[in-house]
Amino acid sequence: DDKPRRLLVGGDKAEAGWEILDIRQGDHVDHVCDTVDLSSFEDNTFTDIYSSFVLQTCCFGFRLEEALRQWFRVSKPGANLFVSVPNLEVLAKIYMQRASLSMEENQELAYLIYGRQEHEHDFHNVGLTPEFLQVYIRSAGYEKITRVKEFGLFNDSSSRTFKDVPISLNFTAQKPLS
Repeated sequence: DDKPRRLLVGGDKAEAGWEILDIRQGDHVDHVCDTVDLSSFEDNTFTDIYSSFVLQTCCFGFRLEEALRQWFRVSKPGANLFVSVPNLEVLAKIYMQRASLSMEENQELAYLIYGRQEHEHDFHNVGLTPEFLQVYIRSAGYEKITRVKEFGLFNDSSSRTFKDVPISLNFTAQKPLS
C-alpha cells in the first residue's frame, strides 16, 4: 500500500488523513502509546510526523532524545517532521514583566511554562529554546532544519500567542533520503 501515512503525536481531535497517537485513550486516538516507545510501528512507516506541544512533557536527556529518535526511526526517508513547543526564551521575557500582568494572565503564563497539570501527562518537564531544540532534532538524525513562524496545518498550539506575542517555537525538518 503506497498511501502515505501521517502521524499526529498528541492530537486532541481527529484530523483527516492523520493517525492520532496519544498516551491516553480517546475516541479520536488511533494509537495509544508513549511517544518514547513506538515499538508497535515498523521502521520507515510515516511520511509526516507532526507534534505540537508534546516534547516539553519529556525530560532532558533520555526521554526527549528517545522521543525524537523514535520519530526518526518510524519516518520514511525524506519524511517531514513538524515540531512545536513553548518557546522558553519568549516565556522568560514575558515572565520578567509579570508585575504588569493581571492575576489571570499570570496564571495562564504559569500554565504555558509548567503545563496545566490536569493529569499526570500534562506537566512540562523541560523548557526549550531555539538552540536546544535544534540540537536535539539534529542529534536524532534529521536535516534541513528550518524555523518557521507557524505550520498552518491545524488550529493548535503551534500558532499560540500570549497577549499578541507568539510563544510557539516551530521547526520543520526532514529525514535524509539515504
